[in-house]
Amino acid sequence: AQRGYLGVDAFFVLSGLLIAKGYCRHDATHGPESAKAFMHRYAAFMVRRGFRIWPVVMLAVLIRCLGSPLDRETLGVFSSWRYVSLFPSPWHMASASNPKDGLSQLWSVGVEMHMYCLTPLLCEAVYSRSHGKRHSHAFLMLGFASALCVALRIYIIIMNGSDDTLYYTPFARMSPYISGLAVCLALDDWKDSQTAIPCTKGTRILNIFADLAAIATLLLSDGHKFVWGRHQLHSVYINGGMAGPAFGWALARCIFRVITADRGVGMWCALQPWVLVQTVFGAKAWGGIALLSYGAYVLQWFAHAGAGLRAVNAHLHLSYVESYGLWVSMCLLWALPCHFLVESPAIRL
Repeated sequence: AQRGYLGVDAFFVLSGLLIAKGYCRHDATHGPESAKAFMHRYAAFMVRRGFRIWPVVMLAVLIRCLGSPLDRETLGVFSSWRYVSLFPSPWHMASASNPKDGLSQLWSVGVEMHMYCLTPLLCEAVYSRSHGKRHSHAFLMLGFASALCVALRIYIIIMNGSDDTLYYTPFARMSPYISGLAVCLALDDWKDSQTAIPCTKGTRILNIFADLAAIATLLLSDGHKFVWGRHQLHSVYINGGMAGPAFGWALARCIFRVITADRGVGMWCALQPWVLVQTVFGAKAWGGIALLSYGAYVLQWFAHAGAGLRAVNAHLHLSYVESYGLWVSMCLLWALPCHFLVESPAIRL
């Protein structure tokens, strides 16, 4: 897909927000922390993540291997079994990914699992369960962690001479995930303040400039580089080091503004841009699509091959938007039985 890099970073932002929201919960009975209590909580978290991800990955690998003939062109399908471990190599994901196995998109499973391994550590460092609120240094710590991510990206570019491997390196892609965690903490602060939008003139002006900067970053970034029209920034260090993290933080800012938008009373309040976006994406239909989204992502190759979309596109001469819409629809149809028969039972376990 065009600008497909953005979809992965957007997923990491949303994943960081939702998973941190589930982990950072107030526990009034929570006493002094002990290593045993933390390890129990850590193990429970990883088990839940495994049951959420592993069954549909296992299903995809089984379908691919059982449905493939044994010839030289499809011997790559047997390498698909490495995805079952959920931990493919974190530093050589590009070489481990084989387009012939039909599951090369599952490189992201390894990236996700490495991020999940770090999630409890990050959450415990920035959130107090006994007080039900973030630590005073939380945003400073998250900003420092994001800066380390940028430094690692630049280091990888210097060592490799290009930014090709950044797409597959978990610790170089943590910044969007961290920005999602920051949104979770900011939403907690907003709920405690009981104020949707700051009232002072100075903070309103700062909000406007921050909003414009976030929107401009979303429009200029394609996940790998900054572009405007047919022009692009040619510095590999700025592109590779900053494009992904900047997109993540810009999207995090927009998500926060949409969630906290004040509908107010009257037509002017209802027509505010953030309120309009909130209205569109607040529709219940998106909840159903979100439930199917992971299964659709994992099974996307089967939707493309099983429906013969390439032949359909060639016969009907569909535009990019039409063919992409058809592909997404077929992915969701494949994900529907997968969700009810595999994902949902696993989640309940």
